[in-house]
Amino acid sequence: QLITSLFGSSMVEGASRAVTVPYRAFVLGVLMITLFLNWRNKVSSPREVTIIWIYWGLLLIRMAYDLTIRSDLPTIDRNQRNTQVLLMFVQTLLPSIAVFKSYKYIDVNKLLNWSFIAISVSVIVSMFVNTQMFLQASSDERLTANLALNSISTGQLGLSALIISGFLLTQKKQSILSVVVLAFLALLDLIFMLRAGSRGPILAGIVVIAVIILSLSKYKIINLIALFILVLVSYQSLGFIEGFIDDIAPVLHNRLFRDTLDDQFLGRDWFYQYAIDAFLASPLWGKYFAVYVNGGMWWCHNIILESMMQLGLIGLSLMLFVIISAFIKTFRVVSFRSPYFWIALLLIQGITAAMTSGNFITAEKISPLYVFLFMPLDGHNLSILRIMADPAKYRFRLIH
Repeated sequence: QLITSLFGSSMVEGASRAVTVPYRAFVLGVLMITLFLNWRNKVSSPREVTIIWIYWGLLLIRMAYDLTIRSDLPTIDRNQRNTQVLLMFVQTLLPSIAVFKSYKYIDVNKLLNWSFIAISVSVIVSMFVNTQMFLQASSDERLTANLALNSISTGQLGLSALIISGFLLTQKKQSILSVVVLAFLALLDLIFMLRAGSRGPILAGIVVIAVIILSLSKYKIINLIALFILVLVSYQSLGFIEGFIDDIAPVLHNRLFRDTLDDQFLGRDWFYQYAIDAFLASPLWGKYFAVYVNGGMWWCHNIILESMMQLGLIGLSLMLFVIISAFIKTFRVVSFRSPYFWIALLLIQGITAAMTSGNFITAEKISPLYVFLFMPLDGHNLSILRIMADPAKYRFRLIH
């Protein structure tokens, strides 16, 4: 997002690869160097991480079988096939392995600061380069940050920025000036997300807020009551919320409040049915690595259905374990106000996004963040001297 935002004005229609391909090559180089430097590190794999490695192993077998051995599949466009496979390795699999091998040396505070800078610059530059982000009033046009990001990616970018800005605003002691700046950036992130016109980031944001509220205290009943009150207040304020969205993003307002239930799933229902049919044809092992139609490889826009299509009941069981364990871990780190719970919230955002408009194998927010979150961060990324100096302050960080 940062690279395409900085060079967005220099990209022309159909030529975004002039920016994205060199960037992917750079990322691949960094990944290979990181793996080379850390390959000899002896790292124990927790149960949750072992499960995701098993899932990855089965996925690679399914992919290799479909793309190199099977003869009953339609011809697949070579460029699209190579692009999807490259994205799988560069965006998700290799980063997951690199994080697994080098997690001891990741400074969480620096990670937060650089993430905040990169994502804030992406949003600000995109809004000023694409002036429609400020001027748009059309009710039938969804907006994008640049030619390399579609409206869904743009909305998710705004939500990610909002999560990080909100974390900094509420979790760290800030000066009055910092609070004002962070609040302004959070408002900018919200407008950016809404103007994209995509419904997926709205759903992901609702899930993230629900997770935070359900983790406010150690008393689950109180948390449930707080969530119920918020839902009730939101329902009573629905008219105000609808008017606010209509003023900011008319296209999103139409898609949320005027489209019928059938319209909400229009375009995706066919993919859902394709995945279900593939699962029913081979319920134990699955049948297809991807949706094969019109010479291309496509995704069914739901990681649960996708796991059923690819790996049958085995894949479904593994995927449900990953999703449930991610939510449980997030509830835990948020309730203890861990210094890295913003990472857990980004993971929940990624999982929710992949339920509606994404997939597992190219979702950079799922596998790498999941692996990172379940490694024993507390034992390696904190100074023991800081803990000894104030053990009460850091007691939550000692809990694995």
